[in-house]
Amino acid sequence: MRISLRRCGLLGTSLLVPSLHATLVMFQWTPTRILFAADSLEAKLLNGHISFVSMCKLQQQGDAFVAFVGLTGHEAEKIDLYSIAAQAARTGISLEQKLDVFTRLAHEPVRKMWKTAMTSEPLIASITFGTTMVMVSTRDHAIAVQDYFASADGSITEKPSVIRGIGQKRMQMTDYMAVGNHQETSAFAKSNAKLMALNGIDFIKAFMDTQIAFEQGRLKQHALPRVGYPISILQIDLLGGPAWVPGYQGACPAIQPIKLK
Repeated sequence: MRISLRRCGLLGTSLLVPSLHATLVMFQWTPTRILFAADSLEAKLLNGHISFVSMCKLQQQGDAFVAFVGLTGHEAEKIDLYSIAAQAARTGISLEQKLDVFTRLAHEPVRKMWKTAMTSEPLIASITFGTTMVMVSTRDHAIAVQDYFASADGSITEKPSVIRGIGQKRMQMTDYMAVGNHQETSAFAKSNAKLMALNGIDFIKAFMDTQIAFEQGRLKQHALPRVGYPISILQIDLLGGPAWVPGYQGACPAIQPIKLK
């Protein structure tokens, strides 16, 4: 089994309410099935108090599903990358077209967001260091990943996008990808044969369960958990379409009918 691990932002902010949500997103592409998973914990910061709520981090937008890790918006600057991703996901037909729209629309906002964060929000800037957008197309049976890495001065390095799938310039990589908070489980997995022997949904469940167990241990050290239940796991079969894995819909709503023109 091969696992590719990527660490992006530890905390994220949403647009309307100052919000800190650390995230663990996982996915795997195969020619016949896509697995797409995320935790649901969000910590909202308001008037110096933190409260925990559950939120769906795998958002359906037309025939696509989108997730983010890291800084995703800035209220004062009226920047919301989720809205930009929603517009992109509902534009065009192919995943390449959707990704092109997103990168063009997000080019200036993501740079302005990070420049402002580095100068006016030192707490956020000190614990987040990038933004990753993952978009899954049910129409194309493919996964796109777009990374932005932030420097201390707020400048952004935009990594070339990667699309997993079948087709020209797409990569047929079937390894599991974990993005976000997974450092403890990643280290644990290297020496745990039982975990590494699992496959598919069972592996993703066990990996996320293990990370959440580590997060609960942080409470004993008077640190906030960054990842938490419920877990949402989406399965997209090449012929059967998208469906929540039974018992793992989490905080997400029912899947809306997808019209393929």
